[in-house]
Amino acid sequence: MSLAILSDVYQEVRRLAIAGSVVAPGDFRLKRLIDPLRKSGEKAPVFTRVAECVEQVVVSDEKSASAALLELGSLVNSILYTQGTAGLEGKIEDLPPSPIKMQKTQTSARLLKPLLEALTTTGSGRFEQIKSAHEMNLFNDIRLIRPALQAIDDSYSEIRDYVAEKILPMYGPAIIHEVSGSFDLKGKAGHGRRLKLLHKIAPAEARESVVKALEEGSKDVKLAAIECLGDSDEDLNFLVEQAKGRAKDVRTAALLSLSRMDSPVARALILKTLDSKEMELLLPAAREVAPVFLREDALKRAEMELAELLKISDKAKQKPLAERLMILLQICCCKLDKKVEKFLKHLVDSAEAMSKIKSEPSGTDFVEFAVHQLADGSDESVKYLVDQREKLPSDCWQNMIESARRVLKPAEFFKIFSPYLDPGAKKKSEAAVRSENLLEALTEYTHYYDSVSSTETPLDLKWLDLALKLDVELLALSMAPVCNTKNKDFHAYLSKKWSETLKSKQSMNDHWFLGWAMVKSQHPDASKLIIEMLQKEIKKTGR
Repeated sequence: MSLAILSDVYQEVRRLAIAGSVVAPGDFRLKRLIDPLRKSGEKAPVFTRVAECVEQVVVSDEKSASAALLELGSLVNSILYTQGTAGLEGKIEDLPPSPIKMQKTQTSARLLKPLLEALTTTGSGRFEQIKSAHEMNLFNDIRLIRPALQAIDDSYSEIRDYVAEKILPMYGPAIIHEVSGSFDLKGKAGHGRRLKLLHKIAPAEARESVVKALEEGSKDVKLAAIECLGDSDEDLNFLVEQAKGRAKDVRTAALLSLSRMDSPVARALILKTLDSKEMELLLPAAREVAPVFLREDALKRAEMELAELLKISDKAKQKPLAERLMILLQICCCKLDKKVEKFLKHLVDSAEAMSKIKSEPSGTDFVEFAVHQLADGSDESVKYLVDQREKLPSDCWQNMIESARRVLKPAEFFKIFSPYLDPGAKKKSEAAVRSENLLEALTEYTHYYDSVSSTETPLDLKWLDLALKLDVELLALSMAPVCNTKNKDFHAYLSKKWSETLKSKQSMNDHWFLGWAMVKSQHPDASKLIIEMLQKEIKKTGR
């Protein structure tokens, strides 16, 4: 039985059902199907019955059209249903297991939707959102694989690099087909990132593409291919030649690959570069590979450079030494060990002497760099910073406080830092800057804690008592997710602030945080008070 003519009838019936049966009488499209149906009815009588139903629709009027159209639709659907087939011919085989080794996730739509938008759209603030999601393991979800692959060509460089280097490799061999299928030897930087990603996931399989890219690839792809070398002894002579080339980016890529090779020739060339004016070319090698010999030699040179720098008082003469010292510090701090931490602590201890370095970078810049590195280091280093807190520049406090909150117990953290919360401190004074940094670190953590339903230890509730006592509204409100929902003092404070809000001339948009805190703390009158504010807003704006 030929079903083509029945499919045509079905489409016309569907069209008329959508348009309305009132337009069905005399429809010319249905009318032209009658003769083909009658001809098919010579072999299969059911087509004759369909032709009769079609004719009833065509000759119907406004009153009878609906019944005639319904009868025709029912008949055609019944025939197509009985003639349909399910499944495919062939041998049934088991599907190969998925190469994606991922845990079961239950990421809520509240977290997933904004993350999908951050990966696939444009706008500010997306990088922080993606980075935070990665740190929270939200990418451990197969629904995010394709959006993450799309982000490798993002217009924002930090996003595309972060996704290519930190996120996509976690999916492993599962994405090889997708990445290689979109790879173009003649493409731009995005295709260079694809080649490096393939090499990172499966070096052996990517070797052929790397070699081919060196011969036929575009400039961006060739640079990526050079960075993928270093796995074979055969690459040594080629990389040494490229490391002495004229193009700076080519030399940088070659040094990166040479840093992976266990060769005296490669090591000698890298250390020679470390003593040259182009030592900054080794920064990518230090960040991505961080060979031990490079970091150790950089640390020895840094110690000598610092001793020499502290002897010089002339600002102009300080500058070249300070610039070299900063690059050496960046190289040896790519991986912190006890020797590096000891040197960084020495920089902090020498803060007074370092303040005499007035060049660019200055001695204060070195101290801030050391604090930043130690704050991300071991628990011992963080506790050292806490002990040295009075000596640290105010600009370093927020970083130090965030790390201290991670390492110290909540009660100990409160005991040490609560005296620094001083809303009445003189503006721009040391005390005011410290208080502002402390407040920002506290409120950022409480927001993070609430956004992910974190299992991390919340802040000591004494912070809430202190915020109420000092009337630090921002901290008090931000503590709402972790406070006791039966805290009468906090609820009374919220009621007072809401009463002041109702009397103010500001719109509700200026007080959404207060409403959020009332809901989060389960204030008994939250619904009532918010409705009052809405009524005020409607009365004021008329909408």
